[in-house]
Amino acid sequence: VESTRSRAEFSHASELYTRVFGYTAADHSLNPKLLSAIVGNGGAAVAARDGAGELVGFAYGFVGFESGAPYLYSQAAFIDPAWQGKGVGRLLKQEQAIIARAEGLTSMRWAF
Repeated sequence: VESTRSRAEFSHASELYTRVFGYTAADHSLNPKLLSAIVGNGGAAVAARDGAGELVGFAYGFVGFESGAPYLYSQAAFIDPAWQGKGVGRLLKQEQAIIARAEGLTSMRWAF
């Protein structure tokens, strides 16, 4: 699991997102340009790959504020069905927490 800023990785993440959730409508897709903007403006994106380098999990989040205090809001994590239940999601969230701490954030929240 590692942090990523790769536009190509964001495109792969968008494809994985659509496949994992079974979305078919364009308005339910995950826009790679949006991921790039999120990461370019203080957010975090992390990717998990199998031994062959194929993307099997991805998570992204952005900075939110409550009463002026910043935190990392983890919007989504999604794992290839073949890899679900194997700890990949936990590893993604742990990597996001590492990134948040490195940026000076002291808390993190999750969408689900």
